[in-house]
Amino acid sequence: MPVRQHDLMAVLTIATCQFPVSADIAANLGFARRQLSLASQRGARVAHFPEGALSGYAGPGFGTFAGFDWKLLRDAVGDIAGCCRRLVIWAVIGSSHRLSDGHKPHNSLYVINDSGAIVERYDKRFCSGDPGGQSGDLVHYSPGSHFSVWEIDGITCGALICYDYRYPELYREYRKRGVQLVFHSFHAGRASAGRLAEIAAAIGPQHARFNPAATLTTRASPCPRP
Repeated sequence: MPVRQHDLMAVLTIATCQFPVSADIAANLGFARRQLSLASQRGARVAHFPEGALSGYAGPGFGTFAGFDWKLLRDAVGDIAGCCRRLVIWAVIGSSHRLSDGHKPHNSLYVINDSGAIVERYDKRFCSGDPGGQSGDLVHYSPGSHFSVWEIDGITCGALICYDYRYPELYREYRKRGVQLVFHSFHAGRASAGRLAEIAAAIGPQHARFNPAATLTTRASPCPRP
């Protein structure tokens, strides 16, 4: 997916990567490694993965973080960083980010550069569920509190996750900060055709032209003008 920034005449080629994300960290890592390699072979500068791609997505994918293997996940993130370094490619990849004891983890995107360094981490700002944390994402996750802005080859980028799409003020704020491209990751695993139709209706058919792929999952899109 080439993205052109007209003022700089720069082109950023992005691979949109999707696979059957599960609670099996090792399996997720295997898919991600293969897709990073394929993306590099096809000339992508960035590989963009879904929400929860490495860790799995608590709720739809597994019931609780009790007993979760955080060391295995940490090693998987390090493995992806090593792949980025060897392949000279960036990755924007979903995972869970552990917080201190007693706090639910963040639902995050790690931004890993082509030297294998984590240069940014976006934490999902708007988690679904009731204010008491008894339903939706809030059963499992703590909301984030910051915007994430970074640059790839002269193009200023930002990130959002899933339910954040319901809050256009996030896109507007990114635009104010000079962001030209937003990596917006979703997880739609195990969603029925009916559920996908509900999501599409909520987004609005008038926006279908911005998403030429037949999917409502991972996408990167130019940041709209305010």
